Amino acid sequence: MCQYCVCRYPNIACELLTSDVSQITDALVGCGTLFSCLSNFLESDRPLNPLQASFYGKLVALLISRKGEMV
Repeated sequence: MCQYCVCRYPNIACELLTSDVSQITDALVGCGTLFSCLSNFLESDRPLNPLQASFYGKLVALLISRKGEMV
């Protein structure tokens, strides 16, 4: 797979998940399965991809700022 495709789809997913749609943030925080999938990103034995880690950080920062009491 080309480098463009590897970077393109995580970026699109990050932009969608961090958009100003409260239903998305409510679903991510409210559903235990989705939130555990999100937190499993850090529990990998391989080194983290810096680009994907930045997308993860952006999403977690948004969830903490908007739904801090639930996170």
